[in-house]
Amino acid sequence: MSKSLINAVRKDCQDHGVKVYFPKRSQVAVNIKPFQWYKNCDGWFCQIDKELVVWESPQMLPVLAHEYGHFLQWKEGFKYMKARKNGVPYTQKFNYWVDGLDLGEKELTQILNGIIQIEWNCEIRALDIMEEYNIVTNKRKYLTSALSAIYGYYYVKEYRTNVNTPAFAFLQAQADELIQAGKLPSKFPYNQALYKKFARETKKYLKQ
Repeated sequence: MSKSLINAVRKDCQDHGVKVYFPKRSQVAVNIKPFQWYKNCDGWFCQIDKELVVWESPQMLPVLAHEYGHFLQWKEGFKYMKARKNGVPYTQKFNYWVDGLDLGEKELTQILNGIIQIEWNCEIRALDIMEEYNIVTNKRKYLTSALSAIYGYYYVKEYRTNVNTPAFAFLQAQADELIQAGKLPSKFPYNQALYKKFARETKKYLKQ
């Protein structure tokens, strides 16, 4: 593991009142309430409970880079990370909707647009963090996962389920085929310009 990244994350988080946990998978997740949506993920950053959690695993560093990216968004006051609906951050509000909360179409689309903004910005940050700390990982595989997750929000909204479903395997394969062919979906729901910007800014990593 890259101790330099881990130490940097610990210090930065500590300086801003955020606790950091690296639990083993056999352990109970730290303060996971009420995010039922997160039960199957590899880590998360919570701006409400002020904690950053990443499961210990051989592949934890790319996950840590991503979650640290979310911490940096919060620390720097990234517009969409600060956004609220009735006092609740967009991501949490969307998770509540997945779990059954009723939201109007206009409000749901606004929240979803914000989440997509948060995630693409975080993926760019994560790639830069891995570059800075010399984290060795398969960039193509990482980008496949990133693109499929971002594109997967279309399915989340359509079927009111999270991406940890059988559909996610399909999205992974679809994204990988598009990357291999040097193409992207001709139509990305909610914000085509943003998706093109994400693709353009990640192009240098696809060449590695």
